Amino acid sequence: PAAIRAAVLAATGIPSPRLLDLGAGTGRIGRPFVAAGDAYVGIDLSFGMLGEFAGRVAQPPPLAQADGER
Repeated sequence: PAAIRAAVLAATGIPSPRLLDLGAGTGRIGRPFVAAGDAYVGIDLSFGMLGEFAGRVAQPPPLAQADGER
């Protein structure tokens, strides 16, 4: 996950981009962004998975239950 964050930052060329994660799930990929203080928003269809995400970080990011295809 930390390597994915590094690749995203390198690809955007922006030191602190705003990020929308469709399919955030339990936050496996999103947690490094949150820990670094990036402007991160997670979207997932499963409210339960988002609850796990929120419980795994000290300061939960904005999380929303939604269908990413809509």
